[in-house]
Amino acid sequence: MQRYSRLDSPMNPFQTQFDWLLMTEPIVSPPYNPGNASEASLAAIASGKSVHLSTNFGATWLNKTVDLPNGAEIYGMVFASGDRFFVGTTTGEVFRTDKSAGAWRLTRIDNSPAGPLPLQGLISDIGIDWEDPTRSSIYIAYGGTGDYRHVWHFNGTAWEQRSGSPGGGTSLLDVEHNAIVADPQHPENLYVGADIGVWHSPDKGANWGPLSNGLPEAPVFDLQVHPTKRLLRAATHGRGMYEVPL
Repeated sequence: MQRYSRLDSPMNPFQTQFDWLLMTEPIVSPPYNPGNASEASLAAIASGKSVHLSTNFGATWLNKTVDLPNGAEIYGMVFASGDRFFVGTTTGEVFRTDKSAGAWRLTRIDNSPAGPLPLQGLISDIGIDWEDPTRSSIYIAYGGTGDYRHVWHFNGTAWEQRSGSPGGGTSLLDVEHNAIVADPQHPENLYVGADIGVWHSPDKGANWGPLSNGLPEAPVFDLQVHPTKRLLRAATHGRGMYEVPL
């Protein structure tokens, strides 16, 4: 008789290197870069307050490439380049992480003196603002409910809400927002995945509208733009994966 094998035993290579602490641990890789083929082998995974890096696309993992200074756990993460990534925590902190002289260094940015984030909550996802050549600008999405301002933009210095204007019919709904991505080729186009489908902004978050296009009425937990095929791909909760041409 075949028996179940326990996956959290010491023989499991994942368990020996880091714990699985949240329901969804972010795992990401750098954006497509035809000028640097070695970046295609990079991957990062978060475990609690730590980030582990792999240089062979997950065959082995380096121990604690980055460790946050507080007890918050990482929920959102994205690479801006092979030498920079951003993380967002369950309690609203956002950090930029840069590689310099072979080491990764943290800079906290949610408390930027020029314009800090005024809300606290789960940072469910982070998207790169590709219009900024320095790769210092990002968008974040908040989970939870209680405030319609679920999308914010950081321009490298200060934060500004990008969730539309309330009362005008073009703002985001006050529901869970789980994913956010900007179109690398047309970065004025912003997409979010919410508990009620996908929403699109053609003007960097000033105005929003639903992008249903045959998508089932289900929460959207992840979004990706295919860099060469020009497809927006959406992963839903329990209703499969979908793609639509941009």
